[in-house]
Amino acid sequence: RVKVMKNLITALFDIMPRLGAVTALLALIFYIYAVLCTNLFGELELSGDYFVRLDKTLMTLFEMMTMSWARLARECMDQIWWAWLPFVTFIMITGFMVFNLIIAIVCDAVSALEHKEDLQPDVRGIFSGESSDADVQPEKEQIPPSGDDDDALIYGLERR
Repeated sequence: RVKVMKNLITALFDIMPRLGAVTALLALIFYIYAVLCTNLFGELELSGDYFVRLDKTLMTLFEMMTMSWARLARECMDQIWWAWLPFVTFIMITGFMVFNLIIAIVCDAVSALEHKEDLQPDVRGIFSGESSDADVQPEKEQIPPSGDDDDALIYGLERR
């Protein structure tokens, strides 16, 4: 259990840069839709002041992202028939695409961590001298080319 938790914590720390990029993308999407909704729906007479200022619109969009948006969309659609379009596109982008992207990043990090452990050699076996002869393969000896200087230069680079 401890190893599994350690792997999960390690994977979470490994994905922080990618998660930061997704968070920045989400913040950009929020800002774009906040400006759009404030301009489109700011002067509608709704049951609350959902779109009057940018900060209230951001809070409304955050509430909508948690899938509580149908009542507000219908209220706007009573006054503007096409009001569903910004709401549906916002929900599709934030609710489905971005959060699935976050889940994909976490799953990718856990998968990469498991594959990294499979690829690491058993260090205890190397230092205790328990390696078998089948694990050690002799290195093929290469004969230096005889010819011009270019072949010798290439051979020297290959040896490094």
